[in-house]
Amino acid sequence: MDKIFDFENKDDGSFAFYFKPPEILDKETRQHFLTSQKEFFMGIRSILDSIIERVDKKEDEDSTKIEVS
Repeated sequence: MDKIFDFENKDDGSFAFYFKPPEILDKETRQHFLTSQKEFFMGIRSILDSIIERVDKKEDEDSTKIEVS
């Protein structure tokens, strides 16, 4: 039988939590899990967007402006 839950501690202090919904869950409950998965990925996208904005800002601050006449 497959595990429904699993947890992994990594050496760098991070962790991973795995959840595999069993097939016995009703359609509505499974939909809640799919929706939460989507929200999780949207959160990750938001974090990545933030990092990209900081990198862009840092590049703008570090770039040398050259006037062309």
